[in-house]
Amino acid sequence: MVLGGGISEIVGRDGRVTAVRTAAGTTVPADLVVYGVGVLPNTELAATAGLDIGTGTGVTVDAHLSTADPSVSAIGDCAAFPDARTGRRIRLESVQNAADQARCLAARLTGTPRPYTALPWFWSHQGPLKPQIAGLSAGYDLAGRTPGSGPGRAVLRVLLSRAGPDRGRVGQPRLGPHDGPQTPRTRPLPRTGGGRRPRVRPQVLRGRARVHRPLTYALKETAMRRVVTGHDAQGRSVVVSDGPVPRAHAFTTLPGFASALPWATEPGEPAPRAGDDPTAEVTGFVPAPGGTRFLVLTLPPDATMADPSFDPVVFGREQLAESPGIAESMEIENPGMHATPTVDYGIVLAGEVTLELDDGALTKLSTGDIVVQNGTRHGWRNHSDGPVTLAFVLIGVPAAN
Repeated sequence: MVLGGGISEIVGRDGRVTAVRTAAGTTVPADLVVYGVGVLPNTELAATAGLDIGTGTGVTVDAHLSTADPSVSAIGDCAAFPDARTGRRIRLESVQNAADQARCLAARLTGTPRPYTALPWFWSHQGPLKPQIAGLSAGYDLAGRTPGSGPGRAVLRVLLSRAGPDRGRVGQPRLGPHDGPQTPRTRPLPRTGGGRRPRVRPQVLRGRARVHRPLTYALKETAMRRVVTGHDAQGRSVVVSDGPVPRAHAFTTLPGFASALPWATEPGEPAPRAGDDPTAEVTGFVPAPGGTRFLVLTLPPDATMADPSFDPVVFGREQLAESPGIAESMEIENPGMHATPTVDYGIVLAGEVTLELDDGALTKLSTGDIVVQNGTRHGWRNHSDGPVTLAFVLIGVPAAN
C-alpha cells in the first residue's frame, strides 16, 4: 500500500498491463489495474446563475441549505455545507446525505426550518464483507481497536474526536454484527477543573466497548454459509452446494434489517436428489399448505425506526419487493403485527427479542430460546440496543376460520 504518491505511467506489453510506475520512479508489477478517480461536482448551472461555487468544489449553502440567492437551495452531492460538528465546509457523496438534506429542505419549505445536523454514515460491499462507517474520521486524536463478539465476528474500530464545536462529546453509534449503521447517541466526556477533559485510556475502550459502544466503524462478514446435500449419479449422499445463501438481502431503507431465504419446498414435492436450489423460483414467503419456507431475519433495535431518516412508506415498498407474502400480511394500523396460515418453528440465534401477541401480551426471548407459532397474530419487538437474529421454518397449513 503506497500512500501519498501519484501514478506517472501504466506500463504494458502486447496490449496488456504489466506494471504501474509511480511519480517517485518506483515500478510495481501488475496484472490488473483498477482506477478510482473520484468525481467533481457539477456546478455549471449554479455558476451561470451567479451563485457562489467557491473554487469549484461545490455549490455554497448555509446551515439551512440555502444558496446566496434565498429563492434557490442546493442539496445532495453538489452542495458544500457547513459541518455542524467541525465548522468546516464539506461536501458528501452518499445516499444518506442526499435523503437527509431533502428532508431538511422540505421542513424549511413547509414552515418548520431546522439546521442540517444529520450524522454522516456510509457502507459498502467488499466481497463477503460489509464495511460500515458512522461519522467522519478527520480530526480524531485517539484510536482503538475492539474485536466484536457473537455471530458475524465484527471488528470494531473506535475513533474519538476532541476537536470542533462538538468538543467533549463522543459518538456512540449502536453498531454491532449486523447490516447498516444507525444514528448514534452521544454522551459528554467528564471534565476536570479548568475545562480540561481527562485522558481517555485505550484500555477503558477495550473494557467497556460492549456496554457503551463508542464506535464509529464496524466490519462484518455478511455472507451466511449454506451447505446443501443431495445424491450423485450412483445414488451416494454428497455435498452438492457449499457457499453463501443466494437469496439474501440487506435492506437499505431500514439499516440493520436483513432477510435470507436459505431453502423452500412446495406441497407434494419429493426431496430434490440433485439438491437444485429452489429459492430463485419462490414468489411468496408464505408457503401453501404442505409447503415450507426456511427464513433467517436480523432485526435492528426498534429505536432505529424512531430516527427522522426512517421512512416507513419507502421501507414498505422495499419489503413488498424483497419479502413477498410476509409484507402483505403486515397490519397498517399496528406496524409489525401480522398473522400467516402457517405453523412456525423459530429459534433466537443471537440477541434478545420480545414476542407481542394480542392485547399487548409480551414474552421476552433470548439466544437459544425456541418459539412455536400456531398461526397466531403476533409481532417481533427489539427493545435492546443491539441486533437480534432469528431463524424460522414456516410450514403451510390450511387457513383457520
